[in-house]
Amino acid sequence: LAAEDGYCYKWPGSPVGRWDIKMEIDNGWKDVALGLMRQYTERTNGSYVDDEKTTSVTWHWERCNPDFGTLQGKELQNHLKEMLSHFPVRIIKGKTYVRVRHEGVTKGALVEHVIKHYNTRGGVDFVLGLGDDVADCDMFEVIAAYHRDAQYRVVSSSETMKEVKVFTCCVGRQPSVANYCLYCAEEVFELMSGLYLQIKRQGRYHSMVELGTVFSRPQSI
Repeated sequence: LAAEDGYCYKWPGSPVGRWDIKMEIDNGWKDVALGLMRQYTERTNGSYVDDEKTTSVTWHWERCNPDFGTLQGKELQNHLKEMLSHFPVRIIKGKTYVRVRHEGVTKGALVEHVIKHYNTRGGVDFVLGLGDDVADCDMFEVIAAYHRDAQYRVVSSSETMKEVKVFTCCVGRQPSVANYCLYCAEEVFELMSGLYLQIKRQGRYHSMVELGTVFSRPQSI
């Protein structure tokens, strides 16, 4: 379980109130980013700022006129790049938001950390990555790199070779580095329900279901 793009996370069995963090951060850039975002909020009806996260601040425009919001978002992105060029941050423009995030805090970095952790405890032979935004691309790339480096691995319990099953899937029609595409959240629910039934049918916790038969649409964008 992870939050804030992988900044804080907890392992299975951790105490309820315990969260681990992957790195210490310096938020000296936040006041600069917030000041500029609030200026855009004042002149963009329906927009708002989310500043409750430790590692990022985000300006949202999903409640605005789409064309005007997109125009303002692009302009804000450029201004932030100029003003924060000397800070360790990354500026991301998503579907309806602009986010300033501390450098190194990404979903991909967290996935890489989790895979390395389990590689010392028997290994990972099944990975499914799902995402619906540009911020998920680094996660897809880390998963794909793991697949290239470990297409087969030795299972410690039996000393036999087992194929590593890896699937990356974007949600929604959009350009993506993912291998597959699901069009909506309802299809994600159907997929996860099917995986649960397959696991239950096999009577074990690591499903090796052939997801290639479940994903009917390879990503070709």
